[in-house]
Amino acid sequence: MEFNWIEMLIHAGNTIILFVLLRLLVYKPVVKFMRSRSERVKAQQDEAEQAVKSAKQMLEESEIALEEARKQAAEIIRSSSEHAHLRGEEIVLQANEEADEAIERARRELEKEKKYALQDMREDIIDLSVKMASKVLRRELKKEDNEKLVSEFFKKVN
Repeated sequence: MEFNWIEMLIHAGNTIILFVLLRLLVYKPVVKFMRSRSERVKAQQDEAEQAVKSAKQMLEESEIALEEARKQAAEIIRSSSEHAHLRGEEIVLQANEEADEAIERARRELEKEKKYALQDMREDIIDLSVKMASKVLRRELKKEDNEKLVSEFFKKVN
């Protein structure tokens, strides 16, 4: 078998042409496709990282807002408790004032009743003493004399 240089050159030429055609038709579009895919994946990764950062930031802001809400709730509870305590004290003071007023009214009523009772007693004693004195002396005493005697009696009693 003889070595055929022309066939060898034709095969080498065909191989080079096939290589160039494959490089132009297959390799460059595949490389271009792979680069664009790589860029899309990189962009998606960047978006995902940004989304994670955004989510972490939102979580931190939510935690801060939650803590602030807890503080506000505690302040509202404290304020309400303090207000209720003050209102309770006001109610007690008002009740004490009303009780004092009721006691004072009762005391005044009692004094009036006592005064009326003493007046009634005085009149009854005057009438009784006049009747007794008239029976004893068998004559009628003057009411003024009797009132004088009763007044002296009450001065000694009081």
